[in-house]
Amino acid sequence: MNEVLESFKNIVDSSDGGDVGTPFARSIWLFGIEPGDSKQDQEIRESGMVEISDSDYSVDTQMRWVYNKNAFKLLASIDGKAVAEWESFAHEKQPFARGSKGYFKGNLYPVASQSLATWSERSQEELGIGKEDFYDWCRKERYPEIQKLVTEHQPALIIGVGVGHRNEFAKAFFGKSASEFLVFQSMANQRIRRLYYQETNGIKLVVVPHLSPRGPYCLSSTDAIQCAGSFIADWQKDPT
Repeated sequence: MNEVLESFKNIVDSSDGGDVGTPFARSIWLFGIEPGDSKQDQEIRESGMVEISDSDYSVDTQMRWVYNKNAFKLLASIDGKAVAEWESFAHEKQPFARGSKGYFKGNLYPVASQSLATWSERSQEELGIGKEDFYDWCRKERYPEIQKLVTEHQPALIIGVGVGHRNEFAKAFFGKSASEFLVFQSMANQRIRRLYYQETNGIKLVVVPHLSPRGPYCLSSTDAIQCAGSFIADWQKDPT
């Protein structure tokens, strides 16, 4: 039995950080498909320097990545603030940092890759399986643990990042694909963006476009993030 694989069944320890919350102090969860492994990360690792990380996952460390900056912007907007206030929001709320409350961050598949189509020699050696087998293992062994965590901690809102994977998020959090996603469509910077959302057993899941600037339809501009966050905030307050 591979101990590294088995460790991924502990969702909290194998996630980025933050507070999973309780049914009485519910938190917002932000989940991607898998952690990125940028060229910057690889160069630092290969040079023998300390990797860009710290044990507390501090806000200052997180701000070194565009993805995290845009996540802070989206959370600020959901919190009722202007996107321009994202830095003060992040320093005040400390999203995902150790010891902070109200926000939790992770990934469905907790092994960093340069892209969804790649699998490093390092990962192959550590896990002893290829990427598709790793995905299958997570669906069988990790997803049920994610669902247990949802049931136990009752997050106020789950944000999935990557609209093309919306059914994967539904399977991970609710145990089944969602054929009944509702769609919110917005126009910002002359581009249409879609958010997919649904509520299952009192848990709200919204899936947004990617937060890194990987294409014209990503959620990375100020106007697009503000619009998305405002909609999510209104929907989150809706008792229905």
